[in-house]
Amino acid sequence: MNMDKERVANANAIRFRRHLDPEKKGEAERVMNSEAVRNSKLIDPVLRPSERETDDAAMLNCRSTQGTVRKCEENALEMQRRTEITELLIHERPTLQGRPTLYSDIFKSTAKRYDRRVTRRPFCLLFMTKKIELLKLSISMLLCFRKKRIHHRIDSLQ
Repeated sequence: MNMDKERVANANAIRFRRHLDPEKKGEAERVMNSEAVRNSKLIDPVLRPSERETDDAAMLNCRSTQGTVRKCEENALEMQRRTEITELLIHERPTLQGRPTLYSDIFKSTAKRYDRRVTRRPFCLLFMTKKIELLKLSISMLLCFRKKRIHHRIDSLQ
């Protein structure tokens, strides 16, 4: 009898919410359906007194499991909302014009974020360091080639 009252109260609350906010109509119906399914599982047929004692323990386990399932469903809905929001933020972000991000800047931020003693992939830090050294070397070589002028040009024709 108590379960019927709870089911009616839940259905009335959902109808009231649906009446207030038409956008949540689908969500309210989904909650109502899941509530109806949960409540139908909680209602047991008439049992003998000896069976009731064993089923009371099963009911407690069932309710705790349903609470866990309900929390998982709520977490999944919350994560779905968060991903939708982040997708919107990523797609609506204006394109920034200015200096492009350099590899050395990426390495510096990575090195500052992670302590070298507890990093998950130490070879990654070593690879980035080697790549930065090679980039510096190539830049300095190009600079030297631009500065150097050939005074004694050797032609193959001479």
